[in-house]
Amino acid sequence: GLTSVAVGGLAQAPSDPMTIYVASPSAAYKSGDGGASWKLAGEHAFGSKVGVLAVHPTNPLVVFAATQAPSGPGGLWKTIDGGATWYATSGGNSGFGFDPLSMQIDPKDPKSIYLFHTGFMQKSVDDGVTWTRKTYPNSGLAQALLDTNGSVILPGIKKTSSDFGVIWSDWKNGP
Repeated sequence: GLTSVAVGGLAQAPSDPMTIYVASPSAAYKSGDGGASWKLAGEHAFGSKVGVLAVHPTNPLVVFAATQAPSGPGGLWKTIDGGATWYATSGGNSGFGFDPLSMQIDPKDPKSIYLFHTGFMQKSVDDGVTWTRKTYPNSGLAQALLDTNGSVILPGIKKTSSDFGVIWSDWKNGP
């Protein structure tokens, strides 16, 4: 079971709310009963601290883990079997960024993965193998979201982009 662990990432499966993944610095855990019980789902698989997790929108067995490297770019890890095995999809030599703050998978195009960092965001359209980087209109911004239509929202400055940051417009539905 999971009694005490430093959490590096937490993600709930959109297609199965009872399935939750938690990542610690050295392992990942999975719950299939909403957190009542936990099982190991990848011990020492990542090589560095997991910063964020994201679960595929329709398949709760597919999970991505973005790692934070202490001195250099991290990497993206993927499991297709609920955490029994993990493999690296990218690393420092493929344009992967530093210390992501959040990660989201486009619900309409699950091969598109977004990583949000302080000051910039990254997008992969090939399951995390290669990455494109865009700077936010306000480089100090730390929070970004992906809405259900695949648009990037910057709530702090109330801007949105439907083309991955090529054009930014005012976010009309914001708080």
